[in-house]
Amino acid sequence: MNEQSLGDYLNVVRRRKWWLIITTVVVVGTVLAISFVQPGRYGATAQVLVQSPLTFQSGNTATTGTITPA
Repeated sequence: MNEQSLGDYLNVVRRRKWWLIITTVVVVGTVLAISFVQPGRYGATAQVLVQSPLTFQSGNTATTGTITPA
């Protein structure tokens, strides 16, 4: 059998290093360009209303209460 060593594989990488570098740069550049061009997909907003003291209207009378954390 034709057994190959680590040195043989490293020689192939050295010979093809420019192809590997160019391919990596093109792929990374393409992925970055696509991710920056696409709009954000998820978003959330919240609105918090804080009133102190809290006034409840009940019929003709007004009742004052407080908000307590739960």
